[in-house]
Amino acid sequence: MAKDQFLYMKVYTDIKERIDKGEFLPGDKLPGEEELKEQYGVSVITIKRAMQTLSKENIIRRVQGNGSFVLDKREKEEELPEEIPYKENQTGHGSEKLVGVLLEYVMESFGMELMFELDRALRKKGYKMILRFSYADRKREIEEIEFLESLGICGLIICLCHGFYYNTYLLKLVLEGFPVVILDKKMEGIQVPSIRLDSDNAVECLVKYLKDQGKRRIAMISVSEEGAITLKERRRAFRRCIEQFHLPVMEECILPESSYGILRNKPDENYVLLMMEYLKRCGQSLEGAVCMEYGLFLGFLEAVNRLGEEKFSHILPCSIDAVYLVPGGMRYAHVKQNEAAMASKAVELLEKQIYEKKVDQEEIKIPGIFLN
Repeated sequence: MAKDQFLYMKVYTDIKERIDKGEFLPGDKLPGEEELKEQYGVSVITIKRAMQTLSKENIIRRVQGNGSFVLDKREKEEELPEEIPYKENQTGHGSEKLVGVLLEYVMESFGMELMFELDRALRKKGYKMILRFSYADRKREIEEIEFLESLGICGLIICLCHGFYYNTYLLKLVLEGFPVVILDKKMEGIQVPSIRLDSDNAVECLVKYLKDQGKRRIAMISVSEEGAITLKERRRAFRRCIEQFHLPVMEECILPESSYGILRNKPDENYVLLMMEYLKRCGQSLEGAVCMEYGLFLGFLEAVNRLGEEKFSHILPCSIDAVYLVPGGMRYAHVKQNEAAMASKAVELLEKQIYEKKVDQEEIKIPGIFLN
């Protein structure tokens, strides 16, 4: 198989050759999708696409509930529409085109608008969105992808769980040429489109804001997750900005990885205690702080509150992301992710893969919205 040929085409070609050689005769029933999946070592989605292509070319007839049968050359069958990826009438959806959307979770600070905008953009294109959540659990992430696959989705938009290692099941789909778009992260070294915040732009906006407010001694508050590409990018951007604006280098507050609080707008208690120790050690020399996530911002405010706000009133904090559904809105400067733009671009890239079969890596960084 040529390197640029999708695996479903290899399966299609092999089955077609087996039919041409007489291994499967007219009227014969082909092995089921699960059996073919085991034979070829690919996903069910890949088998479905191969069978759809064979059906479109009138090589086989697919009978719902009974399987796929080899057609006699004299038989004619109404051609399927151009759009090969469609949901077969297995669960009452008719021929609706289904797209799976798998998010880690949805919070006020990020995800709510994205969820609605994805549904809006997909509906405009004629797709029906099937929404699932992994809750930042890698095992559940795999289970949800398998579930979406069983529904016959024609593409997947996914926000990956944090972690150093890739989801091998998703990686297999990508290598098989299945349409996938990654949100808010990227798979380094893997040819798959990704869309996320422009970290350089976001962090520069915050550091410049603090500098313009007369704050020069600025701290970075972040988490040490080595597998989180977005956090690594934000940390690098902060250090670059400190050098670019000729600001003094202050001790960084880098916190250990934690799974606490992913579904809460409450700070991790351990983070609060660690930030209190950091403030006791460095607080008097600081003038500003950039929190790389909203949860860290909440922890910073709580640490200041417990130590006494009057002691650290000279420190001006800001953050990436914020909660907006509160009376009076967000009181501090922050960068809001442009979730509407992310959703629109994600659907555009997914459809490009579905119809044009292109999997060229397109790394899209969306500028955030600075709010003060």
